[in-house]
Amino acid sequence: MPELGFDADEVEASRDGLVLALALVPEAFETHLASIEDALDDARFVALSRRASEAASWAPDDPRIPSLAAEVAAFYLSNPERLKIITGLQARTDTAARYDMVREFGSESGSAGERLAALVEGELRAAGVRIPRSDPR
Repeated sequence: MPELGFDADEVEASRDGLVLALALVPEAFETHLASIEDALDDARFVALSRRASEAASWAPDDPRIPSLAAEVAAFYLSNPERLKIITGLQARTDTAARYDMVREFGSESGSAGERLAALVEGELRAAGVRIPRSDPR
């Protein structure tokens, strides 16, 4: 990942997130990892991922976040093979709780990263993508 422009902190957070995903949803992990490895050859995916990583350092109310979220969601919706990165870690049991743990890993409450993830998920849900959630919204 460093050769793709991700800094050491992002590489470490990604590695830690994958370890967590393996522990929580071992039955889907190999497929999930293969989807990520394949996506790393996609220049558009890498560019959006880098921008999303950079957005984590923005203020939570930064006006660029909604447009970035719309762009990320549009990318996933137009690339079903990449959408599996988000939808592929749905466990057979406790789906919402497990998904929330992986999604929230490394995000501070109220942060720009958390806001970006919520907006992307909202756009995907509005388009009919099944993404688990534990809150009753």
